[in-house]
Amino acid sequence: MKFFFFALIVLNLSYSYAQDTIYFLDVDKLINESNGGKKIISKLEKINIENIKKIEVFSKKLKQEEEEINRIKNIISNEDYIKKKEDLKTQIIAYRDKKNKIFDNYNNLKNQELRIYFKNITPIIEQYMETNSIKLILDKKNIFIADANYDITDKLIIFLNKRLKND
Repeated sequence: MKFFFFALIVLNLSYSYAQDTIYFLDVDKLINESNGGKKIISKLEKINIENIKKIEVFSKKLKQEEEEINRIKNIISNEDYIKKKEDLKTQIIAYRDKKNKIFDNYNNLKNQELRIYFKNITPIIEQYMETNSIKLILDKKNIFIADANYDITDKLIIFLNKRLKND
């Protein structure tokens, strides 16, 4: 009986200790609202806008060519029409390849920028954890339900912004 009582107290203390050292944060909010994250997002948005403009220019050119081919299809010979259609198909394939390459390059750049950002802020987050006796921080996306008092996102954003401003 004494062992059972002792075990219950130890488990209860361990549970409450673990509970107080586990927090969560919203990683998306951290990126969107921290100064470093805002810089990355701004840079990526500019690049994305440029990429979209490039794709739209090429797309408009293809549409104009298609309209031109359809407009003159009754005027030109069947062989010329087939040749122009084949050229257009080749250009469409090149357009799709170019578009896919642009999006792949953008996604690679985005992943690289975020990887570098998290590599740079990890020591700062670790310092925050040590200062506040936090043992574990989970991503909010991976939590089914939790008490909002254990969300440290806003506090961590403030801490990051102050630290990165001073560094």
